[in-house]
Amino acid sequence: MKKLVLSLVVLGVFFSPVSADTLKDIQIACLLDKNARSCSLLGFMHFYGTGTKEDKPMAAMYYTEACNGGESSSCYEAGNMYYMGNGVKESYFSAAFLYEKACEGGEAFGCTSLGTMYKAGQGVERDPIKAAVLLKKGCEGGSFYGCE
Repeated sequence: MKKLVLSLVVLGVFFSPVSADTLKDIQIACLLDKNARSCSLLGFMHFYGTGTKEDKPMAAMYYTEACNGGESSSCYEAGNMYYMGNGVKESYFSAAFLYEKACEGGEAFGCTSLGTMYKAGQGVERDPIKAAVLLKKGCEGGSFYGCE
C-alpha cells in the first residue's frame, strides 16, 4: 500500500507542476526530518527534471540519502546510476554495495543486478554460486531478469 501511495505521489509530480513551496517542503522533509520517502521523491524529481531542473548528481545524492533511510528501491536506483556512470563517476564497487542494500531490503531487481555482477565479476569477486543464489532470489521476488 505504501508503494502505491508513493507511486501516486510520483505520478502526480510527474504530470503536474510543483510549486516552489511544495519543493521546499519536500526538501525539508528529506534533509531535516530525515524522511526517506521524501528523499526518494526528490531523487526521482531531479533524475527526470520533474518539478525542478534535471540534475543527475543531485538525484544520486537524494537516492543515496533515501537508501540510507531504508528505501530499498532508492538503493537500486542509486546503484543503477553508479553502475552506468549516469550523473556520477562510474563505480561497480559502489553499485554492488547499493544493489546489496536494495536486495537485503527486498528489492528483487537489486538482487538480480547484484547477481549479474557476481556472475561477471564486476565490482565484486566473480562467484557463480553466489550469482545463482541472488538471481534466483531476484526471480522469486518478481524480477524476470533473474529467471533467464
